[in-house]
Amino acid sequence: MKSLKQFILESQKTSKVYIMIGLPGSGKSTWIKDNLDKDIEIISKDNIRKELGIMDEDQVKKIGDKEQEKEVKKIHNERFENALKEGKDIVLDNTNIGKTLTYILQKSHQYKATSIGVNIKTPKEVCMKRRENCIPKKVYDDMDKELKWLTEEDCDKIINVENEKN
Repeated sequence: MKSLKQFILESQKTSKVYIMIGLPGSGKSTWIKDNLDKDIEIISKDNIRKELGIMDEDQVKKIGDKEQEKEVKKIHNERFENALKEGKDIVLDNTNIGKTLTYILQKSHQYKATSIGVNIKTPKEVCMKRRENCIPKKVYDDMDKELKWLTEEDCDKIINVENEKN
């Protein structure tokens, strides 16, 4: 049975924020398509790169230079915060590591959103095979070191997806 404090806190929640965690090629976007409502707002740095012309529709992965990536981050954070202010349900379809993850968790808490961590646990070797010739091994190694699986201490709810498929 829920305590009165839990009930009051949950009744004050506004948005649902799905925070995707996983390496590039782990299956984050596929999981979103297969499991979430089509009307949910998807905020993705890759989509912003496409909008800005940094990345073509048919490119699997490409990032911009330092200034372009600064603009991508700015737009991403503005969209995220605006969606929270409007009480929208959103999904953050990115790798979500390091300072980005810290920012997301802080803002979700600040706006009293229900945070749902979705850990897409695909072996690094499988991810690298899916993105062969697109992302250097060193980038994968660095991301893998910084990757932090979300727990119930971080979010209101956790969904763990074991994804071993090629």
